[in-house]
This record gives sequence, C-alpha cells and structure tokens, in this order.
Amino acid sequence: MGNKPNPERPQSATLIMDAQMIANEAWYTTGDIMQLFKISRSSVYRLRMSKQLPSCQLGGTIVFPKSLINKVLLDKALSQAKGFFEE
Repeated sequence: MGNKPNPERPQSATLIMDAQMIANEAWYTTGDIMQLFKISRSSVYRLRMSKQLPSCQLGGTIVFPKSLINKVLLDKALSQAKGFFEE
C-alpha cells in the first residue's frame, strides 16, 4: 500500500525556519500568552492543541514565536474589521 493523501484530512502546512530565523526570533512563554490574550493556562493549552496558536517545544518549555503570534493577532483584527469597512 502506498501513502496516498486522504481527501478527508487536509494536508498541514509546514513552516521551515532556518537557523538565522530562529536566532533572531523573540519567543513568548505560556505566561506571556496568558497576559497578552488575558486567558487562562487551560485556554492557552486548548488553543495550542487546536493549532490556533503556533508553538514549539524547546527543551521542556513550550514557546510561541512572537512574529507568528503577532500575525495571528493581525489576521484576527483584519477579519473583524473587514465587515466594518464593507458597510
């Protein structure tokens, strides 16, 4: 049996970060995300597990790349403003 794509399951996008991108990236901790979004630790976990917040594990610590979190916030703001500007 070959590895055929499952049409019911979307293919995940892969973000490739080179060493320079990682070295220059600023990282949020779970506590930072809790303060930024004013949400609980369990909400951060739920958003991370549902892939709504990009994250990775460095050692034993879960971290969130600041540039991607800012993109999430910007996308959310733009989607909310879209209806406002169309009226």
